Parts: sequence; structure tokens; C-alpha cells
Amino acid sequence: MAKIPKFKSDKEAAAFWDTHSLADFDEELVVAKNIRFVKPPRRETPVKAGAKTAPKKRARKRAGSVKQPAVGRKSVMDQAMSVKLARQMLNEIKELARQKGIGHSTMARILMTERLEEINRRPTV
Repeated sequence: MAKIPKFKSDKEAAAFWDTHSLADFDEELVVAKNIRFVKPPRRETPVKAGAKTAPKKRARKRAGSVKQPAVGRKSVMDQAMSVKLARQMLNEIKELARQKGIGHSTMARILMTERLEEINRRPTV
């Protein structure tokens, strides 16, 4: 079997894989374990030379923009809710989120959505 070459650039690797199949190199492949996707750190807004403070951030929502519904949802996510949680529960949600590479608010929303779907699937008496 052929060996996977070392590439000098992503462009070179892309050109190679455009004409080759991983199946030709199955003896070299190994199973990856404990894969985690990590969000890159946020970039700080640079301060312009001579400026006293950092420039104000532009508002995310532009006039006339429309929120898109989440996939599989019948309504748009446009409502916020504050919930007090036990510290341990919040820590567990944060850990699950970290493992999945998502924010803890998103993880909490996923857990609530799954639970509601589970409740709604139950037959009513």
C-alpha cells in the first residue's frame, strides 16, 4: 500500500486528496479517541492609537433584519428567560456543553427542548 505523503501546505493536501481516496490508505489510519472541538478565544477589540477607550461595538442586529426559526422549531427564538439553578446543576450543564463544544446556554436550551419533546410524546390518559 502507498503511504500518505507529508504536505507543505493545505493547498497541496487538497490537490492530493482531490485525486486520491482514504480507502487506499486504510492500513495507515488509526481511530481517533477523545475528540473535542474547542471554540477559539474571542479577539479583543484593538484600541486605535491616540484613542482614550476602545471603539464601541456595532450592534449585532441591523434594522429590518429578521430572526430565522431554529431548525425543527415552529416558532422563532425571540424570548429570553432567567432561571436560578443550583450551582451543581449549572456546573453539570457547563461540563456537558464543554464536552460538546457549545455554550452552556445552548446546552440548557437543548436539554429543555429534549425534555419537552419527551413529555409531549407520552400518551395522554
